[in-house]
Amino acid sequence: MIRTEKDYTAATREQAAMKDRLARLRLLLQEQGYTEDVIADLMDSELAFAQQIGSDIELYEQALDRQFGKTNWENIGLLLINLRIANNVKQRELADRLGVDESVVSRDERNEYRGITVERVQRILQALDERVELSVAPKPAVSSRLSMQTLSGSGASNRAAS
Repeated sequence: MIRTEKDYTAATREQAAMKDRLARLRLLLQEQGYTEDVIADLMDSELAFAQQIGSDIELYEQALDRQFGKTNWENIGLLLINLRIANNVKQRELADRLGVDESVVSRDERNEYRGITVERVQRILQALDERVELSVAPKPAVSSRLSMQTLSGSGASNRAAS
């Protein structure tokens, strides 16, 4: 995950360089007479890495554009990181606002705020001048008949035996 403008710049440079390397590699393999299937197999891991970089860049750009979508409590850390990015707040700035060392924010973000307390979430949101609304979604309904069939085996086979 890209968390800083410096990382974003490095990733976009890496993406451009990788596109160039992949194009040259494909051309070289074609010149050596390899089939497209063999070329695809040989380049598979490089292409996967290139796709991951592209995905990371896209997620960072979505954060800049405040395109967060819905999230759940397990992903609150990613939301906090995205909110910091969207507000163009550097890790150092957030650390200053929270009264902690920059290394604390860096470590917390690297760990995606795993195990964060509600109080800490509130402090970070306040430091970013943001607000998050929570909602409770109903559990998927399971009919009692379906539950009974599951417990006793297939309803059809039970009826046939009667």
